[in-house]
Amino acid sequence: MSEATTVPLGGEPGAPGGTTPTEPGGTGASAPGGTGASAPGGGGVPPALPDGDGLPPAEARGSLDLAERVVEKIATQAVSEIEYATGVSRQVLGVGRRRSRTSARVSAMVDGDIATVRITMSVVWPAPVPEVTQQVRDHVAARLVELTSLRVAEVDIEVAGLPTSYGPRARRVR
Repeated sequence: MSEATTVPLGGEPGAPGGTTPTEPGGTGASAPGGTGASAPGGGGVPPALPDGDGLPPAEARGSLDLAERVVEKIATQAVSEIEYATGVSRQVLGVGRRRSRTSARVSAMVDGDIATVRITMSVVWPAPVPEVTQQVRDHVAARLVELTSLRVAEVDIEVAGLPTSYGPRARRVR
C-alpha cells in the first residue's frame, strides 16, 4: 500500500496548515464537508480572516494528501513528454526493433514534502543516452515541483533497452 503526504494548499511545502482558531465557546471541529463554515449553533470553525486577495491565509485553507501513486503517474507522463524516451520493451535483453508502446516504469517514495523517484525506461537508438536521461531527470523534477510542490531529492534512471527504430517497423519484401 502506498503512503500519502500532506502538502498545504496554496502554501509552501512543510508549512503548517489546516486549522483556524475557534469561536468563543466553539469546539474546534470543522463543519462536515470541510468547508470551514460555522456549524449551526456556533460550534464550528469560523472562516479565517482574508488576506490581500480576499482569500484566507494559505496555511488556513487546508492541506492536500498526495499518494505515492499520484507522484508515479505524474513522473510517467513527464517521461513520455521527452523525445527519444520510451517505455521498456518486453523483449529479451532489452534489444528490440521498435519503440515500446508501454510507458516507463516508475516508482516513487514520498517522505513529508520530499520525493524520490526511480524510473526504468528505454532510449531510442541512436539518441545519446546521457543527454536523453538528463532531459528526463530535469523534466520529471520540474513537473513534480510544478504540479505537487514537492521537493525532488533524487531521480534515478535505469536504461533497460535501446530500441533501434523510432516508428513502426518497415515491411520487407521477400
